[in-house]
Formats: sequence, C-alpha cells, structure tokens
Amino acid sequence: MYVMAVEGIPQRDQVVTFSQHWASYNPGEVASFTAGEKQVLADKGVILSPPSNVSVPAVQQVGSNLTCTMGNWNGTPTSYAYQWRVNGVNVGTNSPTYATQVADVGLTGTCIVTATNAAGSTAAPPSNGVVIQ
Repeated sequence: MYVMAVEGIPQRDQVVTFSQHWASYNPGEVASFTAGEKQVLADKGVILSPPSNVSVPAVQQVGSNLTCTMGNWNGTPTSYAYQWRVNGVNVGTNSPTYATQVADVGLTGTCIVTATNAAGSTAAPPSNGVVIQ
C-alpha cells in the first residue's frame, strides 16, 4: 500500500490511501466531496459514479414496432430501463421495443432510457421523435 494525493482534489484532513490502484475512503469523507471532486475521482476510476449519458438514445420504426437504442454511456451501467411516450404520454413496457397501436398512427413516439449502476441511476434526454406510420 502506498499513499498519494489525487490531482484535482483539495487536500483533506485524512490522506487518501490507494491499495492495488483502488482508493479506500471514510464514507463521511466521500460524502463531503463536491460533485466536481467526485467526478474527478470517477474519471480516474477511483470511485464509481452514476452513469452519464454521452449520446442520446435513438428511435426508429421497423414495421409496426418502434425500437430504441440505449445510447452511449459513461460509468459502466449494469442495467437499462426504457420508458416509451406517444405524444408525451407514457405507454408501453420496460422494453427497447414498443408495439404501436392503431390509435398511435400519426402521433410521435419517443423513448427515455435510464441507465443504472451501483452508484445510482441517470435518465438520458428523450430520444428523437418518430411519427408513427
């Protein structure tokens, strides 16, 4: 085990210790870090932060179904949840595919993807809108 400062994090009362390139912190100390400080540590792979969306999910219509990509994420998501909307109203199930209904024709479908890891969950901005055929 060796001790080193983490560039981008102000000095604390306690020294940050690293063992096999992983940090061990007093939980109260991590809780006192600012969001920016936590992001510095997450960017360095020292602590896990909730996922962050890099590119917004995309929707396309294939036959009578809408399909949604998960987008691209930082933070190593372990699961994804899907919320479909037609003209802003929640519809569908937690699936990357939505089976359109006759009443949906001419309305706009979008999808919101939420990524989750051990540190939390983050929703991406809504996907592109697709006019349902």
